[in-house]
Amino acid sequence: MASDANHAHNFGHRPRPVATDSTRPFWTAALANDLSLPRCAKCDVIYYPPPPRCPRCLGDRFDWISLSRRGRIAGMTTVHLATIPGVEPPFTMVEIELVEQKGLILTTLLTSEKSAQASVGDPVILEFTEPDPRGVAYPQARATAEVQP
Repeated sequence: MASDANHAHNFGHRPRPVATDSTRPFWTAALANDLSLPRCAKCDVIYYPPPPRCPRCLGDRFDWISLSRRGRIAGMTTVHLATIPGVEPPFTMVEIELVEQKGLILTTLLTSEKSAQASVGDPVILEFTEPDPRGVAYPQARATAEVQP
């Protein structure tokens, strides 16, 4: 697990996500450090989080696809209060726009030794933590040198 050199992340005490039929493929892929999201079989739009129906065409069939995990920081904030159990403040939350589709945003922690110097537009890669004792791998972003399309 990559972690910020200055922050202790005790992921064992984080809230455990409850996998549902519509999110189970995401959490299963996460265990293999794979980012898998649903793509509408009718109009090819990728969604996060998974919707019950495609908001664009109202299709109800989705194909789960693996994505590159690469993107850019679209928004960010540094949190100085203890708001996430198991994550010691200060920590940085980022919105990542994934390269596969304009507007496809995933929000997660930024874990990097240089997170204080990060800014909007910086390239990142989404990684997953090693599974915790409960079998959950959490998404997190790490700054990278460049984003490959």
